Amino acid sequence: DSTLKLIVQSKTNSYGQTDIYISTKEDNNWAEAIILPKPINSVYREESPIINKDKDVLYFYSNRPMHNSSHDLYVSFRGDT
Repeated sequence: DSTLKLIVQSKTNSYGQTDIYISTKEDNNWAEAIILPKPINSVYREESPIINKDKDVLYFYSNRPMHNSSHDLYVSFRGDT
């Protein structure tokens, strides 16, 4: 929606090759993007983040060496905090 933005970037303070950052809109301005924690981000590439409309399920791709394909789909569920 228009109050949440997911960004994929490679920065010097990141965990890996590319990481997922989040920014929220406050008073019509975007807050500084903050990096999502591990285990969402890793030393590998995290890409193409999508969050559901209730903002409690995050889908993204990563090239972690878990399966046979070059990028696998990961799902992360937001807890109570």
